[in-house]
Amino acid sequence: MSLPRHPPPPAALRAGGFTLVELVVVMVIAAIVLGVGAPSFGNMLAKYRIEAQHLGLMDNMTLAREEARNGGSPTTVCASSNGSSCTASAWNAGHIVFRDGGAKGSVDSGDTVLRYAQAAAAGIDVAATLQASGSAYGKTYVYFEADGKVDSSGAILFTTCKSGQAPLLMTVQRNGYIVAAKGSSPC
Repeated sequence: MSLPRHPPPPAALRAGGFTLVELVVVMVIAAIVLGVGAPSFGNMLAKYRIEAQHLGLMDNMTLAREEARNGGSPTTVCASSNGSSCTASAWNAGHIVFRDGGAKGSVDSGDTVLRYAQAAAAGIDVAATLQASGSAYGKTYVYFEADGKVDSSGAILFTTCKSGQAPLLMTVQRNGYIVAAKGSSPC
């Protein structure tokens, strides 16, 4: 005696896939992983942006010093929000490097802009102070003389900072040397 044969199940029943319970479990695990990883990713991104701004400014100061020393003509780095002239804006608004043959700290008709750095990302502050006194550096430019020395009464300290992060420091010394350091306490 043979058993009756049943027709094969319809295609919809044979198709592979996830059950609702499996899908919910995977979504809960993904939410936990994202909840743990997202804050550290945000901190990493903030550190990257601060470092990028700091290294860009340091690279441009070094470029200006080397251009002055090797080219034998003064070179300036100044705050610039438009990329073509020095503006009275803060350093985080952007800056330019240019050969400064005319009036100090001003892009004149014969000056050549060598590089332009755009504004810092939102929330990043770049401040300049006189290192010895801690008072604000009164100029929005750093002028490198033809011998690579800075036309300043003392060392200039640039602090690149974002709330909750350790600041990055750069000192442009009177002799033109540039020294970088990391601050210890958060901004």
